[in-house]
Amino acid sequence: MLTEKFNKNIRFRFLVVISVILLASTIVLSSVIAWNEGMALKNSLVANGERLASFIAKLSKDAIVMNDDIQLDAIVNEANKDDIAYTYILDEEDNILTSQYASINYRSPRFVAILSGLPRDLELRELIEAIKKRESIIEISVPVMSYIKPIGTLTIGVSDYRIRQQIEKTILFVIAINICVALALGAVLFIASKKIVLDPVAELARATSTLGDGDLSVRVNVRTTGEIKSLVDSFNQMLGNLEKVTVSREHMRKIIDSMIDTLIVVSRDRKILLANNAALALLGYEEEEIAGKPIEIVFRGDRDAGGKIMDEIISKGFISNLETEYRTKSGNRVSMLFSGSTMTGKHNGSEIVCVAKDVTKVRELEEELQKLRKLESVGLLAGGIAHDFNNLLQGVFGYLSMARICVDDKEKALADLEKAEKALNTAIGLTGQLLTFSTGGKPVKKRIALPSVIENSVNFAMSGSHSAGRIAIEEDLRPVEADQGQIGQVIQNIVINAREAMPEGGVVEIAAGNVDLPPGGNPSLPEGGKFVRIAIKDSGPGISGRNLPRIFEPYFTTKPRGSGLGLATSFSIVRNHGGAIDVKSEPGKGATFVIYLPSSGDIVETAEETHAAVPAPGRKGRILVMDDEELVRDVARELMDFLGHEVEVAEDGEDAIEKFRQARKSGKPFDVVILDLTIKGGMGGEAAIGKLREIDPNVTAIVSTGYCDNPVISDYRSYGFATYLKKPYTIHTLEDSLNSILGRN
Repeated sequence: MLTEKFNKNIRFRFLVVISVILLASTIVLSSVIAWNEGMALKNSLVANGERLASFIAKLSKDAIVMNDDIQLDAIVNEANKDDIAYTYILDEEDNILTSQYASINYRSPRFVAILSGLPRDLELRELIEAIKKRESIIEISVPVMSYIKPIGTLTIGVSDYRIRQQIEKTILFVIAINICVALALGAVLFIASKKIVLDPVAELARATSTLGDGDLSVRVNVRTTGEIKSLVDSFNQMLGNLEKVTVSREHMRKIIDSMIDTLIVVSRDRKILLANNAALALLGYEEEEIAGKPIEIVFRGDRDAGGKIMDEIISKGFISNLETEYRTKSGNRVSMLFSGSTMTGKHNGSEIVCVAKDVTKVRELEEELQKLRKLESVGLLAGGIAHDFNNLLQGVFGYLSMARICVDDKEKALADLEKAEKALNTAIGLTGQLLTFSTGGKPVKKRIALPSVIENSVNFAMSGSHSAGRIAIEEDLRPVEADQGQIGQVIQNIVINAREAMPEGGVVEIAAGNVDLPPGGNPSLPEGGKFVRIAIKDSGPGISGRNLPRIFEPYFTTKPRGSGLGLATSFSIVRNHGGAIDVKSEPGKGATFVIYLPSSGDIVETAEETHAAVPAPGRKGRILVMDDEELVRDVARELMDFLGHEVEVAEDGEDAIEKFRQARKSGKPFDVVILDLTIKGGMGGEAAIGKLREIDPNVTAIVSTGYCDNPVISDYRSYGFATYLKKPYTIHTLEDSLNSILGRN
């Protein structure tokens, strides 16, 4: 229907255009011919009139000289024939010499008809003006000469009526001829144009309409020449190319939609142009829902996250294997391994191709594998603990048995008891390492300067070895908020490992300096910041690639006499300080351990070594001991009885508060209260000290626990305690703690 309408319109318009052109050409040509014919006739009329006027002027010369009016009237009357409307003669003074009846051509019915409607008393001049108004008159005037002297003027008024009639006939004839020629020429042009131009254009219109319906197999089959043939050939070639491109595009879309990974194409203004089936299925959108939407809806709805990723792709040209998250339509978050790159798109802009793989299952498998590794580590840890504690308990039981057998031999019994006590001290040290490795062992931090800590720790660890320590510390090393003893333990553990890795001797290089880590600069410290960097490098055989991932696992060791807790403890300490440990090693090239500790400012305060003074013996006092373990209460009572103190015990916080209140009422208040921090199923030391301070704001209390993960331990004074007594304690440590308080009191 559209093609037929188009064909009718173009053919009708073409026919109208040809007709208008031919009509205009006919009018212009006829006008030119008529104008030329009229000019020729007019020139001929004027020439004939001039000859006639000259002839009459010669005839009138004698009559004018003789003043013969009758002769003049006869001459001019004879001259008024055919198209001559009037003839008159003027003398030198512009007086008319001929009469009205002689001058006017009364023989012409046309002129008589003009004069019949005029008044009879008009003069000749008025009659001539009346004729000139009603008739197209050409006046021809010639002088009447007597020898060389003019004696008058002869004027002839010639009508161009016949000329106009002739011109009209000529125009009609020319128009008729031109119309015939134009019709013939128009028919020829229309037929030729229809065959050469109109039919091919109509066929092109039909093919275009078919193409618009989606049929790419259509072709234009017409015979033509010239530019129209080139147009038809180009159109057919374009259809062939379009068919190939469309088939290729459909094939490419099928390939894209068959991809397992998600693919999203983003415009330069961050709008989604295309998403394959995998992306739509993962995100839960229909294609029309996501097309044209900002890319941020894919990246967790976070404009900053999506914008930063797109900016980085545009600036770098690509991003590879970035771990990020997509957010589905329902709000679920999916872990993705993302890659993106730019490509040249429409309008010379940059379009971004984003390909991502769903790694949720992979991450779940990694987490399960990590759990298995942790279970393996826990099993290794449990086995190591059991082995070490069995050995220690074997020593304790063995020496206690020997002391009992040798009870009559005092010196032998005391020697065996001393050995048993040493075994127990070793067990306490092992317990301390395990607490530091676990969630316990919270550092008691203070602002310290590291140079002296590093130097003292290195010197202690290197003493008695065949290796040398080389220390390089920046002058403006920043201070840190840290537990000085724990950081010293970390440095000692790593330096001892480095020393033992070089049994034949070598150099352990220790370097410390300030470093500013940008966000993401270190995977273990993603937020970045200001840190102190301590690097410890040895020149030993290095660590194999198989063992390198396991060196921080508890009880994992490659040394025949190693415990496997040194590096695990160091890792836990540094982590509890908000830092990180990295290790780099290649077989045969030694190993380098790098410690990062967060700095606490730029002003370094000199760390002074503090040595605990031996407390002076204090007075004997009344002591209240709160602990939920009966064994601990009995041991504490016996130890304090031996030291000469008066002791009462309580099972929990409520019991301790009640006994403290009753003692005050009786007039025998307690001098010192020792509170266990953790009570199973009851009030612990932290809550109890608050109640006791309500009763007596000046109460003197000691907090006692075997754990160090509670903030009360790191800042016990702010909670109202005078000092801290770590379990298990000996009679000597108990005596020192009590003397430090009772001696002051």
